[in-house]
Amino acid sequence: MRPELFERCLARLVLDEEAPAQLLALGDHGAAMALGPIEHIFAFRYNPGSEDAFHAHLKKLVRDLRAGRITILVIGGDESTFALCKSVRPLGLKRARVGLLHLDDVGELRTSPPSLRSQAWTKRLDAVGAPVVMKEQDLDDLRKRLRDAVNPKVEGSEQLKAFASALRARRPLATWALAGLCFLVFVLQHLWGGSDFVPALVRMGANGPGLVARGEYERLFASIFLHGNLQHIFFNGMALVVLGSFVERLLGARRFLVLFAFSGLAGSIASAMLGEGFSVGASGAILGLLGASAVFTFRPVPGLLPEVVLVQLKRNMLINMVLVGVVSLLPRVDLFAHMGGVAAGALLVWSGLLTKDLPRLTPANPEDAQDTHRGPVWLSPLAIVSCLAMLGGLGMAMIEGQPWLLAQAPKFVHQNLGETGVQVDVPELLIDRPQHSAEAVFDEFAYGAIDRDPVLVAISVAKPEKPIPADQLEAQFLLVQQAREQQAPKGAKRDGQSRVRVLSGIPTLEEKFVYEPAGLQLWRYSRLYSTAAITIEVLVWPQASTPWRRVGEQMLRSLQAPSAF
Repeated sequence: MRPELFERCLARLVLDEEAPAQLLALGDHGAAMALGPIEHIFAFRYNPGSEDAFHAHLKKLVRDLRAGRITILVIGGDESTFALCKSVRPLGLKRARVGLLHLDDVGELRTSPPSLRSQAWTKRLDAVGAPVVMKEQDLDDLRKRLRDAVNPKVEGSEQLKAFASALRARRPLATWALAGLCFLVFVLQHLWGGSDFVPALVRMGANGPGLVARGEYERLFASIFLHGNLQHIFFNGMALVVLGSFVERLLGARRFLVLFAFSGLAGSIASAMLGEGFSVGASGAILGLLGASAVFTFRPVPGLLPEVVLVQLKRNMLINMVLVGVVSLLPRVDLFAHMGGVAAGALLVWSGLLTKDLPRLTPANPEDAQDTHRGPVWLSPLAIVSCLAMLGGLGMAMIEGQPWLLAQAPKFVHQNLGETGVQVDVPELLIDRPQHSAEAVFDEFAYGAIDRDPVLVAISVAKPEKPIPADQLEAQFLLVQQAREQQAPKGAKRDGQSRVRVLSGIPTLEEKFVYEPAGLQLWRYSRLYSTAAITIEVLVWPQASTPWRRVGEQMLRSLQAPSAF
């Protein structure tokens, strides 16, 4: 390494008239500089032959970083040194954003990520690598000027340090509890059929306009803890932990629980009133946290957040609001739940309801920073009511819907189909919602609801004017088969060829259809008796368990037609 390269780099950053950085610390092998309260540069002199020690030192530095924007500047070495440095950049999610600059012995500047090269202060290093000849006296003078430029204090850094320390002292237990509850419910969804299994979602408390309108208000809270797929729970869980941890530490657990519950409720009400179809997810409640944070940022409570924090928050908040706005317009995203949650969270903070008597994190008396028990007399009762409403809503939805029955094998009960004389076993889970329609030549019986049950069963019974002689049954059945093969239910696509099976000694025409894009399967079974033509249709969710997929066969085995009119 050229002996003057390290010093010239520091001089370009801290000694020029328009130098962007302040020198905080200087040693023989490294220096620390600040571009602002939350943006720092750590510069290191690379010495050949010390690769292992150098790598270990950088790795420890990156591991210990907590927050802010950090740039590691390595001076000296060659291309292999850059590869060595890149290996210590964090792979996981860290609140600290780490960049890497490497200026090698011949003056070539490398960056990771590449966008780092566009920074104004980075461009100041482009000309540093040009070969120069410095006298020893000039180099000593430069080193002395650098030592004199060391300023361990940066405006706002002490304030930021005190705020960060007080923030970390508060544990976001409520945030982790809510995230854990969402994950637990997600596991139960999979045990009972899957996260995209509509009957399981509805029985566990999914939100929907028709369901809430008929008095099932527990869904307004229960739906907050349900999620539609792994991607849904991952992004909502990550947003809840990251954003919720900050908001809870700022407000305290009681105010945070009130904010989360009321934001989630507002999002659910907006979705039920203005949306279409079923809605699940904690997005409304999480967007309430974002709305509250936006008010903290752009209409700050005096003394609550240090100015240096507000500067960074404003930049991040604008980015987050734009991202949320774009995501909210995507298909299958509940825009109205997002809007309701944001509005509720912002209103709760803007009105002062959640900031009244709020203890500051950096007060004149440090002991007051830990006094989270202060607040209006109604705060604790309201927080308790909020918790009970969320847990009670979820529990009531579960008890009412009994979603665990979807994972159990169906139990059958014997049913007499009115005056038709037909008898058949029907799953017990379906018989509380029977439907019957009759016309001149046939009767139709339906059991189950497609949004609540794994299968929907329909039985049609048509009676001929007089019994069909036994020697004509085979020919008549062939005619039925030919007619059926020309017919398909509206909106369904035939899947495979129909076939004739002999079940319980009786020929049965079996057909399969599929409804896209949901993938619902319709099995149609047709039989001909001397006294009746009977069709059983079983509409099955693709996520239904194997025993539920075999409901049609069980019903056929139990099917009995009248022996005479």
